[in-house]
Amino acid sequence: MPWTPDDWHDWLDVPNRNAVESPSINRTLFNILDRIPARSDKTVADLGCGWLDALPDLVEQFESVVVLGDCARRLGEARLRADGTTARVAGERLDDLRAWTSSFDVVLAVDTIPVCRSTTLTRILQQIHGTLVEGGIFLATFDASSRDGSPYTILGSKRQSAEPGPLHEVELQYRLRCSGFQGLRLRRLDGKGTGAERLLCMAVRRANN
Repeated sequence: MPWTPDDWHDWLDVPNRNAVESPSINRTLFNILDRIPARSDKTVADLGCGWLDALPDLVEQFESVVVLGDCARRLGEARLRADGTTARVAGERLDDLRAWTSSFDVVLAVDTIPVCRSTTLTRILQQIHGTLVEGGIFLATFDASSRDGSPYTILGSKRQSAEPGPLHEVELQYRLRCSGFQGLRLRRLDGKGTGAERLLCMAVRRANN
């Protein structure tokens, strides 16, 4: 269901209920989801089963929940039923989501998008962009590179690289823009008690007008 201007006003009017707490990844994601108006009429997708612990909450808040990715096929619907959740499961690869064009109001990808620093990342982001309805929101986390001030090279050509590695804010923003996303917000957060930092991105599919 596309958002209306009134939905955006509702989003801005809802206070951050946990602003006084330390900004963990899960807490921050829940804060964002809590501020989405009319969630009970919307569809959310979890890419790659990265946030399985949150599935019961997603099922409770959203009209429909879809779990996508290779691991979703391995997981199977039986596991979800055992956890007391009702969600659809599909095994599409993350770089080929054409079957879900304009299907989701919200897409979540919590540490599940492979960062190979090649055009594969951009292709996956383009596929995700295509699954969203107009005004749909993409929320994702990635390993963050160090902020030591050293030069950072963005691989913007078609040359493939299998080099895994964390992302810098500049490169993530560049790849999201190349994939068609607008309204980007990036935030650096502590990661899961390990001390490793994560980049949290929030991006919107909307007409460039």
